[in-house]
Amino acid sequence: MNYSVRVGNENFAITSVSTGSGRAKVNGAAAKVDLRHVRGNLYHLLLNDEAFAVQFDHDKSEVTIGPHTFAVQIEDERSATIKKMHRGAQAETGITTIKAPMPGLIVRLEVQPGDMVKKGQGLVVIEAMKMENEIKSSLAGTVAEIMVEARMTVEKDAPLLRIKPAA
Repeated sequence: MNYSVRVGNENFAITSVSTGSGRAKVNGAAAKVDLRHVRGNLYHLLLNDEAFAVQFDHDKSEVTIGPHTFAVQIEDERSATIKKMHRGAQAETGITTIKAPMPGLIVRLEVQPGDMVKKGQGLVVIEAMKMENEIKSSLAGTVAEIMVEARMTVEKDAPLLRIKPAA
């Protein structure tokens, strides 16, 4: 699994993560990494034989290492792909097409044509690899068209529905 991590103002690409061997690449450089949950929001991080006590505040998206607190954003490949697909392809008409971020089975539709939706509202649930993935709206607007129905299988990038942005 690969990750994109932003700590404070610095970006890190963490790639080739192998939990079995404790190896990864951080911005292309080989690193020994071990992250262990201690209790609550406290973790123990071993990075290239250097130990750190790390506290994650998930509510504030912050990490505290020693006396220093940093804003942190962590995104794995799968989340980045889903986020990218949520943005959809915006046509010249201003209508946004929401596409399937992965192949799967449409479990349920959470909206109908004509429904007003808010940014971040659930639209469709797709089952992929025995996991349900809720596809959320990337914008506020009105559902203009739904191109799928429950129990239908879809391929990656298949159009699911179209949303006309709020005025």
